[in-house]
Amino acid sequence: MTVQDLWLLKDGTPSKRHGKGARYRARWLGETRAFRTLAAAEDWLAGQSDSIGRPNATVDQLLDRWKAGKAALSERGREAVNHAALVVSVRWGSMAAVDVARQDIQEWVASLTVQRRHKGAEPTTEPASASLRHKALQALSGALNVGVELQAIESNPALGVKVPKQVLRDQVILSAGQLQTLATKAGHYRPLILTLGTTGLRIGEALQLTPDDVDRTRRRIRVAAAATKSRRFREVPVPKSVLELLPASGERVFLSERGAPILIDNFRARVWRTIAPEGLRIHDLRHTAASLAIASGADVKAVQRMLGHASAAMTLDRYGHLWDQGLDDVAARMDKML
Repeated sequence: MTVQDLWLLKDGTPSKRHGKGARYRARWLGETRAFRTLAAAEDWLAGQSDSIGRPNATVDQLLDRWKAGKAALSERGREAVNHAALVVSVRWGSMAAVDVARQDIQEWVASLTVQRRHKGAEPTTEPASASLRHKALQALSGALNVGVELQAIESNPALGVKVPKQVLRDQVILSAGQLQTLATKAGHYRPLILTLGTTGLRIGEALQLTPDDVDRTRRRIRVAAAATKSRRFREVPVPKSVLELLPASGERVFLSERGAPILIDNFRARVWRTIAPEGLRIHDLRHTAASLAIASGADVKAVQRMLGHASAAMTLDRYGHLWDQGLDDVAARMDKML
């Protein structure tokens, strides 16, 4: 909630725009307007803040303002913001911000659930993931921060709320033979299953690939920064036998049987749940890829780069035990040398 003088620098000297165009720029939660006079800029700002009745501002109104400040995010980022805001809106949307209490937020985060769809069966209610809890809390806290800025509330009650630690599930790792069997059961989606199980791509990354992202000469898949969790570009090696299954043209590398882009939730409900053994998650194919890479002789730096981990330490934390299994082989090779 600021007004910037475009004609003067912070030290009072004329800027390059001095005397050209509108002089004042008003900024309000991601939205900017240019005005010729300071009075007009301040009037506009006053109108924006008054558009939310301060004592009665609802969480939905504040969420809208919070989302407006996220307009510069990528398409995927905006989708995540909108989903988190929807989760918040279901519980808090119509409530006045002044009525939101910290303890209520803590209980909500701890008890947050989601509905899972199962083919041929009724949806089930399951505890939300730690990731969804974090994102939902972040959205609510962001909206309440807007309320503080608007003077609708004195302080943000979401500050200090803790997300319960998630109990990590054991990694389920398939052998090469089990991966092949799963891929065969997938039929049309066999190339997708083999790609996930040998490259370590996340399914969201894989479904955004285009044929131009596949370098057949170098046997690499280029994962765009916008598609990755870390927002960092990386290249991933692809086995020749898997590379030969990937199309050289088309809108996407992986499409549904009808030739349309694959939606993750639909794939999980209609395909994965019918082919995967009990307890096997799609993400376990990433663990499988790491295991196969390590078994083939890849060192920790190679696996780190393949998976896109921020550091080798993260890779060792998650997969160090797989290298431990090779210690006997090291001793045997040394014994042979001696």
